Amino acid sequence: MIEEGNEVARDIMLEKYHNLIRSKIYRFNIHRSQHEDFYQEGCLSLLDAIRKFDPKFNKTFTRFFELLLVRKFLTLLKKANKPLAILSEEIINTIVVEEPETYYITSKHVEKAQEVLTESEFNVFYEHYVRNRKIINISKLFGMKEKRVYNALYRIKIKLRCFKEIS
Repeated sequence: MIEEGNEVARDIMLEKYHNLIRSKIYRFNIHRSQHEDFYQEGCLSLLDAIRKFDPKFNKTFTRFFELLLVRKFLTLLKKANKPLAILSEEIINTIVVEEPETYYITSKHVEKAQEVLTESEFNVFYEHYVRNRKIINISKLFGMKEKRVYNALYRIKIKLRCFKEIS
């Protein structure tokens, strides 16, 4: 019905998922001044989810929408240069993302990285994953070639992946 342009059905869906959108805004610790902006982005994500949802993948619509919503909020926070390391363990545990290749960096990860990595690897890790700097900017910051930064990121992934399997 919604695909056919039925505005009543669309309004029902917006009303139904209103609380989910608000709860995600709360869990992401969004500043009060940005609540309405994030709510509008959440509504747009809902409409996008309605358009893209395909039931043949054996996922509920709610899970699919929640995944899109979390991704959208993370993208918005990343664009606002809010470091992901600020997210608490509680927030990360409440985010329902079933993708094994999606990782969120917490202060525990940063502490463990500092223990496991060499000084230069940790510097690259911190600048790239926590401060969201690009490879070229990291290479200029530390006076190294981009290839060396890529190699460091490769070693970091291997070391942290091994740590993840051990813990």
